[in-house]
Formats: sequence, structure tokens, C-alpha cells
Amino acid sequence: MMFQMRWALVRGILLVGFCTLLRSGGCGQMVANQFLRPRIESERKDVLLAERRRVQREWGNYCHDFSWLGTDGFHMRAMILTPREAPEVLAPAATLPEDSRAEGGRRSNLLERLLGLRRVKLPETPPRGLIVLLHGLSDRKEGMLANAEWFARHGYVAVSVDLRAHGQSQGRYTTFGRRERWDMVALLNNLQLDGFDTSHVGAMGTSLGAATALQWAAVDERVKAVVAIAPFASLNEEVAHLNAIQARQVSPFVLHVLEWAAEAAAEFRINEVSPLQAIAHRRVPVYLIHGNDDQVIPAEQSDQLFAAAAGPAVLEHVPGAGHHDVWWKLGTGLLMRATDWMECYVVHDGESAPHWVGHFENRNMSVTLLTR
Repeated sequence: MMFQMRWALVRGILLVGFCTLLRSGGCGQMVANQFLRPRIESERKDVLLAERRRVQREWGNYCHDFSWLGTDGFHMRAMILTPREAPEVLAPAATLPEDSRAEGGRRSNLLERLLGLRRVKLPETPPRGLIVLLHGLSDRKEGMLANAEWFARHGYVAVSVDLRAHGQSQGRYTTFGRRERWDMVALLNNLQLDGFDTSHVGAMGTSLGAATALQWAAVDERVKAVVAIAPFASLNEEVAHLNAIQARQVSPFVLHVLEWAAEAAAEFRINEVSPLQAIAHRRVPVYLIHGNDDQVIPAEQSDQLFAAAAGPAVLEHVPGAGHHDVWWKLGTGLLMRATDWMECYVVHDGESAPHWVGHFENRNMSVTLLTR
């Protein structure tokens, strides 16, 4: 009995020492680097950079880079497309990243360099609204440029963003929307200072970007509508799901310790990341889209979000679609419905609802709106 007590005490001391070591700077950062630092395959990166060059070439001065200071003072990057029916005006070069011209941008002429100005296409007449596009985990803004082009062709200013720790944006770790939502608030503040109308904004995101959009909309009244593709309901639930599908299970205790260490290094708590709480906080119209065969983020998480939505909500299940092929399954139909959603709630403040709403699960919408 005495031996067992001594061994239990030794195990307890070793456990406390292990946890303390794991939570310490070096070990905690090691864990955070493994789980919270986005990585992108070189082949995917090359494809996205080629996409960037294509869009810059085709859109010319209707496409430009934008930088701003996000939360924690990180330098954030985005690309902006404006409708082609716009005159040429001058905008401060300070809004542009230092290396923007080196990545395929148009060279400035002597007058622009002397005056510190660069020619940018801004709308002559007020655009229909401003749409912010948010990519998924380990992706970057170029992955949403095709969607930005779609919205720009339909009269919107389209802003494709590099979320923190992705692409050209600074930051060591992703916080899955916890801090990213405030980065997006700062984005609109800076766009407003540069003369853009930020009173009617829509957000469209996929996976991480969808979860971020929902959390952002809860704290920023300028966001009038959200299109969320394959979002998670809460980070706690998603971590538990990913742990459950691993070939080699991690014990709940080890998982808790790893989470504890990562939280300490990244300075945020996993249980604070909850699109579910966000969607119930403010009556923002949300169009949810989720593949029925999604193994990364189960479709049940969008079911939870739909049930908790405080405002108008539509849920579209995509049969046979996984986490990464929803776009391929729906094609331009997805973008057409997303455009209708923005038209009704960003442009017209919910005076009517899209005609297709009645074909999907919906809630918090009157019959008169559904029949229009």
C-alpha cells in the first residue's frame, strides 16, 4: 500500500512537471506550430499565384492590393476588384503593400512615384455594395478571386482577404475567427477611410472563412448578410470530431493537455471560438451551404447553426458533396443564389427574399417574403 501511494505521488509530480513544461514557451509553441500554423502545399501555392497574375492582367487598374493593420498590429493584405464601369482616380499609395508591384502589378509612372499616388479604378456611381471573400484553412486570398470577379461583374466592390497567418498577412497562428473577426472590423474601418462605402457589406466564406464571417457579423453591424459554406459550429466540437476520426485515438487527457499548451502559445481559448453563439447573437441573414458527405466538418454542424440563427436563415444540403467539392457540385448555381442573397439583404435591406428560398429549409422568414 505504501509503495502504491509513493508511486501515485511520483506519477502526480511527473504529470505536473510534464504539463508545466508543455505549457512553457518553447513546448507550447511547438504544439501550436503543429496545430495552429496553416501550411499550404507548394503546388497549390503556384496555382494560386498564377491565378493572381491572371486576374491582375485581365482587370488591370480595376484590381489593386490593399493593406491595413489588423488586431495585434499585424499587417494584413487583400486584393480589391471594382466594377469595370469606373473612372480612373488617384488613391494613396500608402494603402498598397510594398511588394505589390513586384508581384505582377502595373509599374507606376514617374508622376505617380513623385506624388506618392497610384491610379486605381473606383466606382463613378455608388456600387451595389461591398462583398468580402474569406478563404478556408491553409488557403489564401487568390483562392477566392474567381468569386471576387463574379461579384465585381455584378456591380459590387469585391475584397478577397488573406486571413491572419495566411498568404501575405502577418501572424503566426490562426485563431479560427476569434481574433480574425476584429481584423475584419479593422478592414472596413480602413476601407471607409479610403473612400469606400462600408455601410452595406456582405461576407462570403468557406470553412474557416465561413466560421470567421459568422463571428464577424455578430460584432459588426455593417455586415448585412452572410453566405457560409461548410462552417463549423464550435471549435470545441470540431476538435472532438477530428480527434474521433483519427486512426490512432488520442486520449481525452492528452488532447486536453495539447489544447491547453496551444492555447497558451496562441493566446486564445478554444471554447471562445463559437459561430453557434455568434449566429444567435444578431439577426443577420445567413445562407448556409454544406455537403452531406463532409468528413472534415460534418453537415450536422450547419444544422446546429441553422437551428440557432436569430435572423433569416436558409440551409442547403448538397447530396454527395464532401468538404472540398461543394463548389464543383453546385457550379455557378451557388454563385447565382449567393448573388440573390446579397441583392436582397445587402442592397435592399431585406425588403424581399430570393424566389428560391422556399425550395430549401428556411426559418425566420414570413410567407409573404417567401412567395415573392
